[in-house]
Amino acid sequence: MAELKRCYESDRSEFVIVYGRRRVGKTFLVDTFFDKKYDFTYVGGHKLSKAKQLRGFAKALKKAAGMQLQPKFASWEDAFDALEEFIETLPQEKRKVIFIDEMPWIDTPQSEFVETLESFWNGWGARRSDIMLIASGSASSWMMDKLVDNPGGLHARDEQWWTYNYNSHSVESWRGYGFELICITHLAQIRQRLGISGISTSASSWHFTPAKNEEGGKAQIDLVIERGDRNINLCEMKFSVGPFTIKKSYANDVRRRIQLFKEKEKISYGLVSTFVTTFGVADGINKEVVDSEVTAEDLFG
Repeated sequence: MAELKRCYESDRSEFVIVYGRRRVGKTFLVDTFFDKKYDFTYVGGHKLSKAKQLRGFAKALKKAAGMQLQPKFASWEDAFDALEEFIETLPQEKRKVIFIDEMPWIDTPQSEFVETLESFWNGWGARRSDIMLIASGSASSWMMDKLVDNPGGLHARDEQWWTYNYNSHSVESWRGYGFELICITHLAQIRQRLGISGISTSASSWHFTPAKNEEGGKAQIDLVIERGDRNINLCEMKFSVGPFTIKKSYANDVRRRIQLFKEKEKISYGLVSTFVTTFGVADGINKEVVDSEVTAEDLFG
């Protein structure tokens, strides 16, 4: 929320990239902050053709602009040209918010969507000071390749973005929830403490519920930080009034959840067990499950 607020109040145009696994609250996060009030919003359709995507975009623009007739677009260049024309009719002093959700689904083969998006943003949006373009998607590899690591260079983009499920049922106490929320709103400090500030990252929570008769049990990981260097920090966020003591049963459960995450997500690269606590992890034999630590002092120091 703090990052959305910063970008919204920025004195320049901002391209905000929100990505992570499905059902972790990406759309919920954005919709909650803006109360679903956008100057223009469009949700890409799963497995729809270019023509159908363009019709959906035209329908969304008709609604946003209050048009009597729905426009017809033969290309994404036509569509974004029409969006520019509409946005330019809005009051100059107003911050214009454009939210395009499930963007990877829009990029159908040979659609030239990404090239047109680059032209729209670099040639128009980034040259203004009043545009906030939010791109969201569940296909992290597409978001990384096409937007975050875009070789053409999308200007004024915020590429260090996270997603989190605020409806998580695992939070059983107000203090625990409060500490989790503090951690989530201080991801920049967590990345700095872990020495990964210069690496593209996405963040999410992870939940697993086994099917009937499936072994393994339920599992949750509070914070998963996927890194551009092909490593993943699996973070436990724990509030305590002193150093957090890891009992044998808890250490075994951490190992179980890490192994389950590796198997279910088919991970073949590095997993780093990270503990984010108020006063650090107490020394002891079970501390061997901790690869790296972040404390409250790191968040506010």
